[in-house]
Amino acid sequence: MQVTEFADQLTEKPIPPPIAQPIDSTPEIPWIDEILLRDVCVEPANFKQENTIYKKDESGVYTICEVQPQFESGVEGLMRFMKKNIHYPEGEKYDEVEIVLRFVVSKNGKCRNPVILNSQKEFVKFEEEVLRIFSFMPDWQPGLQNGEAVDAYYTIPITFKP
Repeated sequence: MQVTEFADQLTEKPIPPPIAQPIDSTPEIPWIDEILLRDVCVEPANFKQENTIYKKDESGVYTICEVQPQFESGVEGLMRFMKKNIHYPEGEKYDEVEIVLRFVVSKNGKCRNPVILNSQKEFVKFEEEVLRIFSFMPDWQPGLQNGEAVDAYYTIPITFKP
């Protein structure tokens, strides 16, 4: 309780509860027909943290860089591209299948070295569809480190729904 003086009288006023702050302010990505597309980078692309350790793997590709690679027209453009081109595989009857694709966006913006991170033999048709779409992926804006374009990984979880 908080005690306040008003007109020579002491009155007690309850302290209001603290305003709840959101734990995660990451915006939700909307559902798009049969796919859900999420960028796994939870920081804005142009955000640089002070104590972040920017790392390269043994092949010289950044796993974390100051500015993550971006689809030319942003996340919304990537979602439009996926919606327009991806198809639920014929004959499959799963309620929901998530395929996680990781690839390298090279310093010249070309996408290469696609890898399915959660490969399972019962989802081969879904994996083939993701790789088919990847095969005609347009150029991206490359990741940046110290203001220079670098090779960087990008990961996309793609959820199929019938």
